[in-house]
Amino acid sequence: IHRDIKPDNIMLSININGERTYKLADLGVARLINEGENAFTSI
Repeated sequence: IHRDIKPDNIMLSININGERTYKLADLGVARLINEGENAFTSI
């Protein structure tokens, strides 16, 4: 789980064909989730 998604942590990558790919960055506050654990949180 990323846990700190905000515009500053989303990077845009454009390949040689002009296709865009969005990537999440800054995984410093990320953590692994266990099987059966709820991956969704509310704020």
